[in-house]
Amino acid sequence: MNLGARRPRQQGLVALLLATTLLLTLSTTLVLSELSQRREVGDQQALTQKRLLALRQALVNFASANGRLPCPASGAADDGQPVPANSTVAPTYLCTNRNGTVPWSVLGLTSSDTLDAWGRKISYRVYDGVRGLTRTDGASMVNCATTGTAAALAANNFQCAAVAPRTDPASVLAPATRRGLAVYDESQSTTTVWQVALVLISHGASGAGAWVPGSTTQLALPPVANAVERANGLVLTPAGSVPITPNTCPLPPAVMPAQPICHYRLNKSDAKVALTDKDHFDDQVVYVTFFDLFNPAGQFSAAGRAPRNW
Repeated sequence: MNLGARRPRQQGLVALLLATTLLLTLSTTLVLSELSQRREVGDQQALTQKRLLALRQALVNFASANGRLPCPASGAADDGQPVPANSTVAPTYLCTNRNGTVPWSVLGLTSSDTLDAWGRKISYRVYDGVRGLTRTDGASMVNCATTGTAAALAANNFQCAAVAPRTDPASVLAPATRRGLAVYDESQSTTTVWQVALVLISHGASGAGAWVPGSTTQLALPPVANAVERANGLVLTPAGSVPITPNTCPLPPAVMPAQPICHYRLNKSDAKVALTDKDHFDDQVVYVTFFDLFNPAGQFSAAGRAPRNW
């Protein structure tokens, strides 16, 4: 028996087994690392969603107590103060920071309550303007009657007036003239949701277009090629008092204006899709419609600002 010839062969088998074991270990480590990263992202998204829903409720509570919604805070400031501090005023009734952040100081919250899981400020958009919800009693229907008289309240900018005869809600909320914000929501059967009162946006793991505590500069917007996600970080077109056709949120937009009139809530793209890709989307978005806020059958009808039986 030639033991000398067998020994190198055995050593070769041992080396092969060691290499195979090493490769399996590396593969397992990579798989476990990827699973861990996915789990971490999932946890961050879940925490962000929880905060978005809590902020939505806090803003509804503010509307219930004050009969209006607050303006956004400046993303460049860390004081959480709405600007203007009180209701918006004539002639425009527009908020100062139309691409601002959550005004936590008037919501009974702390600054940390308004950060997403990546430590960035959550953006806040609200329907302001002449017929908006930030002016005095703009988010209140209590002076309307559930069985009131149909009327076009142009003189009162489609608000309920505390005078007889009381007006019916349909006149005050006529969609052709009090359009609200618009959201293209991929999860809805009718994808364009209009007459939206407010929108809350986390700019996701990429953070593109977000404001950061301690900084006076907004993070870079998504590239122009990614027009849809870019829209969520831009300033709204100040058209709160201009009647328009509600369904104006195309996807993808044929022509995305420099300042959009709508926001987007889409299914998240795969993590491997680059921010520069037109299909990248990692924002998390929640919103409140007029129906949810004012209608007795709406999600937030307990806000106490629905029409009454006068």
